[in-house]
Amino acid sequence: MHTLYGLLWLFAAYKYGNWKNLDIYYPTFLFLCFWDFLYQFFLFNHSLWVFKPSFDDFYLPNHSFIVVFRMLTIYFYGDGII
Repeated sequence: MHTLYGLLWLFAAYKYGNWKNLDIYYPTFLFLCFWDFLYQFFLFNHSLWVFKPSFDDFYLPNHSFIVVFRMLTIYFYGDGII
């Protein structure tokens, strides 16, 4: 399920993304990823929510892998959508 969700964001970003202004959105991507990594590191055992693996558990086996995958697909490509 997480893979389908990520691919949907990638498709939307490719189709509707504002790629000419990527250098403007890049600091926002770094800001979001930095604070999300920090949150995941300090509150590893006390998360607000936990992602469970679905059919894609052979390459997204646990919560940490799913979070990194979502950061790289939704944050990066989602920043380019206006």
